[in-house]
Amino acid sequence: MPPSCPIWLTFYQTRGAKSRFKAGRPRASGLSIQGYYATLGAMWKWIVVAALLIVCLGCGYGFVMLQDTLPGGVKRVAIPTFNNRTHEAGLENVFTQAIRNEFFKSKIVEVVAKEEAQAEIIGTINSIGIQSMAHSERDLSGRAKKILANQYSANVDVSVVLSRIPDKKILWERNLSDARQYITTEELLKNEVKQQEAFQKIALYLMEQAHDIMLEDF
Repeated sequence: MPPSCPIWLTFYQTRGAKSRFKAGRPRASGLSIQGYYATLGAMWKWIVVAALLIVCLGCGYGFVMLQDTLPGGVKRVAIPTFNNRTHEAGLENVFTQAIRNEFFKSKIVEVVAKEEAQAEIIGTINSIGIQSMAHSERDLSGRAKKILANQYSANVDVSVVLSRIPDKKILWERNLSDARQYITTEELLKNEVKQQEAFQKIALYLMEQAHDIMLEDF
């Protein structure tokens, strides 16, 4: 008498005669073992896709359908150098290159000279700010201890406008702002580099936002 364990029962049945059961896996009439595994693989594929979608939605991710033109049906756009109303020299070039790169990467619309463009993207850096966020006490070469800032927050406010060239009609506009924190040291040169890196991160983020929002369903 074979053991009552299902696996041993299956093994016992398959030794004496043909059976529709093998190693606990059902084998339907007219369905080969290859067909069975193909069907099982397809089912698992859809299960994995559904699970990934649920995870993405649960984490707050979304899918955004982008248009194939800018507002107003614009397919060719000029992007002149941003206006800079701050004292931070060269910041206009960082933002201008950042938004140009976004359009170069997406290839949805063509970036051309103003003479060939239907519209232009006009950007303005309105303001920047540097604010101390954390402090520490330091002994300066044997002198009295002094409280110094060791963490700062850099913030930038920028406006972006899409203007049709023939009549200067505004087709789209947004005001955007962002901030990034950075740690400082006693070396002024390193602190300047970290500040510039913070501005670059802000530019990359804000210009990506401007590009995506401009191309969303409008």
